[in-house]
Amino acid sequence: MRRFLRESAFRLFDALHEDVTKLSCELIVQTQVGIFLHDIKRIAKFCSGIGSCNCVHRVPLHPGHPTAIGCGSPPYRLADRGDLGEAVEMVDSFDTLLERAEAAHGHMCPGQILGVRMALLGLKNLGIEDPLGADRKRLVTFVEIDRCATDAIGMVTGCRLGKRTLKFRDWGKMAATFVDLSQDAGVRIVALETSRDLARQLHPEIDNKSRQQMLAYRELGDDQLFLVQRVRVHVDPAELPGHRGDRIVCARCGEGINFNRFEEIDGDKLCISCAHPDLRYWS
Repeated sequence: MRRFLRESAFRLFDALHEDVTKLSCELIVQTQVGIFLHDIKRIAKFCSGIGSCNCVHRVPLHPGHPTAIGCGSPPYRLADRGDLGEAVEMVDSFDTLLERAEAAHGHMCPGQILGVRMALLGLKNLGIEDPLGADRKRLVTFVEIDRCATDAIGMVTGCRLGKRTLKFRDWGKMAATFVDLSQDAGVRIVALETSRDLARQLHPEIDNKSRQQMLAYRELGDDQLFLVQRVRVHVDPAELPGHRGDRIVCARCGEGINFNRFEEIDGDKLCISCAHPDLRYWS
């Protein structure tokens, strides 16, 4: 069903390219029931470029969000239209997030499920409802392990290393801290060691440990899976997106260094790998 709806949406999209007078943006959006959010955004963005339309770019993540999409006067609000409200609820469902996590990571595993749930719990505790849209500049996430859950956390929150909103601490812990920059406050969430034992107790009929955990981690409560800690976190402005730091050249290797990642030794500014050769990951 989803594939059919997706293909129908893009047939309309192609038709709109050919003759913008034949189809309205409202019709396109109505055809989007069950389609992924990025597909809706793609079509909405195109429609907003047509002079005769009065569209907006964003699609709300939750029913009841006042942001509108569509054409006409007044604008059509998703919260006011049952068919579209259902579409948004489906887009933002836990199962859909797991599908996206699997696609981004390459396979489904217990860590993906923990990561999605950890991120959703963190956002809920911070009161962040739209991490990919209106709230995206409020959020920075620290992860403490380079395993499967980290990919899922980045997918749900929209935080990325390249955006400087995902911070990695190589501590080997299944833990993440979600920070609301507007308050210098965060919530640190740790996966409990008891969760594996609970999975065995909940589904002793399943021999495969991975399948056992994947099923149990969907069913267990947040308090059974995670420890939640309220924390204070201040992120230096120099560590945030948009910061433009001075760029220097290492006096020894001649390579460029950004964001003051250097050490001064005997009057020379050296990159980390020249200042501390023992830290090099190559030989």
